[in-house]
Amino acid sequence: MKKYLTYIKKSFTIIFILSAAAHAQSSEERESAKTNIFCSTQDGKWEWLKENGNLIEISGKWVSYYKDYDGRYLFLKYFEVDEGAEKISQLRNQCIAKFGNNYSYAQPADSRFDRWYLLGTKNGVAAPGHFYMKYACKYCFYRSTGNFERNHLAFNNIDLKEFIEKYFDKYY
Repeated sequence: MKKYLTYIKKSFTIIFILSAAAHAQSSEERESAKTNIFCSTQDGKWEWLKENGNLIEISGKWVSYYKDYDGRYLFLKYFEVDEGAEKISQLRNQCIAKFGNNYSYAQPADSRFDRWYLLGTKNGVAAPGHFYMKYACKYCFYRSTGNFERNHLAFNNIDLKEFIEKYFDKYY
């Protein structure tokens, strides 16, 4: 029985490492995508951004930033907007004009069931808004802590790579 449990633990570890690596690699290589925009408040209320009754759609690609810290991993996903910071600023202004000053965060989503993600530029700078960051540990099977996600709110434009490194140093 002990051999069997050891085999199961090793198998799960290998599967986790391979899936994390595949996820990180594939997300960077995705071709152009489209997504919708919603507007949100600091306390998490949100409304779809529409024009003439249709959801506003933008072009870009989904990117996952993945950082390995000696067997502990952080994942952060954002939508890289083709038109860059000017388009993001325009969307934020549309949110405020349509819903008021409290709805100052323009955010991407493919459906109402998506997690919270940020809009970002090609140089890795993200606009303010709500987002999820996922933490995983390669060795957590042995400590029974597993994976978890946390909701965050960025009040200013942030450099995602710099943020994730500072965040990891501060909390993990």
